[in-house]
Amino acid sequence: MIISDEIAVVPVGISCITGHQIAQSKAVLEKRFGVEFKATSSFFRYVFQDPRGIALFFEKYLINNEDIQESDLTFDDNDIYHCPHLRDTGTWFVHEEPGRSFDETGEKRSLQEIVVQAASKYNYLLNKFRALKEKKKRIFVLSNADLAPRSWPRYLIGCIEWKIHKSNIDQTFQAINKAFPEGENIFLFVGSIHNVIKDLDICVSYFVKEANDWCGNDDDWQDIFSTMPLVTFDKEKNARHNNEKIKSLPSLDKTYTANSPEMCVDSGAVKIKNNSFEVSAYSGTNCIWGPYIKLCCGLYEVSLFVNTSQFWGVGQIKITSDNGNNVIISREFNKSDVDHLEGCIKVRFFVQQDVSYFETLIASVKHLVCKIDKIVISRV
Repeated sequence: MIISDEIAVVPVGISCITGHQIAQSKAVLEKRFGVEFKATSSFFRYVFQDPRGIALFFEKYLINNEDIQESDLTFDDNDIYHCPHLRDTGTWFVHEEPGRSFDETGEKRSLQEIVVQAASKYNYLLNKFRALKEKKKRIFVLSNADLAPRSWPRYLIGCIEWKIHKSNIDQTFQAINKAFPEGENIFLFVGSIHNVIKDLDICVSYFVKEANDWCGNDDDWQDIFSTMPLVTFDKEKNARHNNEKIKSLPSLDKTYTANSPEMCVDSGAVKIKNNSFEVSAYSGTNCIWGPYIKLCCGLYEVSLFVNTSQFWGVGQIKITSDNGNNVIISREFNKSDVDHLEGCIKVRFFVQQDVSYFETLIASVKHLVCKIDKIVISRV
């Protein structure tokens, strides 16, 4: 969090990236708002906040002004890191985990000692949060641009959620307005391009590309903070801004041709000509495979763009992850499966959790002969 005498720029979840990027962009925000800020500690700086409980958090602790009781803090039996958290609101104090705490402080503490210190520390930070009522202007920043939580064991077993829905954002910012009724509240949502949210009007929204680490892409965030609107009370204006930002997003489609280095072929069954795969394969032959990429959870389609004038036999599309060990979907295809308007065969599938080494394998079931111009993987 950064503050001046009259303005505060405040992270409100869902992970450490939000507070980190606010601090990183201090000079940019000073120029944007024409004031001098100072950095200070804040409640959500080192917290993972499940988006399903964030509105309840504000209702319970900022509207009803409850304090965190030691009895509220719990440890989940399925969480190998023993992270203390508030189960009702999904607020995880990740920097209070015994292992991480020892690495950062050099102190070895029992779980009960962690509970006592966490309750004391975060009640202090709650009081700082409540004191923001004295500011004339507050910029609240919510983000899930950090993909790191999706690899955490507690995400994989369902203890936390990463994806944010429109209702989470609406309810959160409505609760903040109720908690801070005086002065001006400005709402900013910075999302991942893997979680684009349409029809938002309570805030301005931006969507950033996947970063290489937990802290995000500094340039993307500084571009956002340098151009962000100075007010967000006009819902129609917010909606126009958000729709324009979504329209300008790059396509997430991944296109592969015969010259793409990510794709492999059986040279005895596939000839590469004019950037296309020319398949002529006996039954049981694996013809084309790749691209071995990572996919985030969601609904996808693989499209094979084919030339129907050169097509007979039966083929198979097998979609797998983890070096072929996990079969997501497998189906046979022939010429009758081609969508003649689009010139392609489509296979739709759902990825329940993030996967690595995603593979599309095309095989011959019954003497497959076809020309495949490209293979496209699309987010639906």
